Amino acid sequence: MTKDNVLILLKDAEGYISGEDIARELRLSRVSVNKAVASLISDGYEISSVFGRGYRLVSSPDLLTLGEIASYLGPEHRKTHLTVFETIDSTNTYLKQHFEEFGDLSCVVADCQTGGRGRRGRTFMSPPRTGIYMSFIFKPDREPYLCQDFTGYMAVAVSDGIKKCCGLDPQIKWTNDIIMGDLKVSGILTEIAVESESRELQYLISGIGINVNQTASDFPEELSEIAGSISMAAGHKIRRAELCACVIESVHAMYDAWLSGDRSYVKRYAERCITCGREVKVLKVSGDVTGYAVGIDDEFGLIVRYADGSEETIRFGEVSVRGLYGYR
Repeated sequence: MTKDNVLILLKDAEGYISGEDIARELRLSRVSVNKAVASLISDGYEISSVFGRGYRLVSSPDLLTLGEIASYLGPEHRKTHLTVFETIDSTNTYLKQHFEEFGDLSCVVADCQTGGRGRRGRTFMSPPRTGIYMSFIFKPDREPYLCQDFTGYMAVAVSDGIKKCCGLDPQIKWTNDIIMGDLKVSGILTEIAVESESRELQYLISGIGINVNQTASDFPEELSEIAGSISMAAGHKIRRAELCACVIESVHAMYDAWLSGDRSYVKRYAERCITCGREVKVLKVSGDVTGYAVGIDDEFGLIVRYADGSEETIRFGEVSVRGLYGYR
């Protein structure tokens, strides 16, 4: 934690900051400050040290650490309960196992997951030093049935964070995939827990996996027509800590809007939904049915029109979109 706090001060400083000022601000000894600086240098940070002037941060590696992420957060968000791991099995699983220890809007971030999961138990590739794997826990005072639209709000928030950081315009594949260049760059998995006796909501946990700096060769052949990364769309590398901070701030704004009943997120979702206006295949137990996605309703349901003119609003399940993910 000392190293993270020293890093934040170095990043906040305009030019040099003295070791004495760092020690005073953080209530540390000069020895502790010197050790923290030495540790940052060993991590790959380039730090200039000039006698009588102090330290100046020259360059930073692309690390996903507490100090890096917090340095990009606005002052009002630095108090976010943020936990960062280098490697973890799954950020969603960790929050579920320790949910009583975390307050509303806490966030867990990992540089690498060994057991990342997507919808329906699918594996989500989570290699180190390339992506962002993060989960938020929410504990709203709401009836569970009022949370069915939450993943839709989260999809808008994630796309907002990407746009804020990278200046790009992500699209959304119904219900929870973030798309750039017709390739999936992010997925969202929202899980809910209800107390068995009272039927009261215990928590919502939303896991977000973002492919940030992968190249096309990083994906196995079976994913070549499905998966991409933000850097592939942008044409340059993205600072993961900055993007992570932008997503955190966008999720905070979204949560306030959701709690207040702000339905503008539905309109924004519909505007970004790449599924609308395309032929789709609705995967059902009784057999797949082909139709045409004509819109999004007020609860983020996908309105599908079939060849016989009938319409159905899909709220759960799988929908394949012609032109995406190898579906031709």
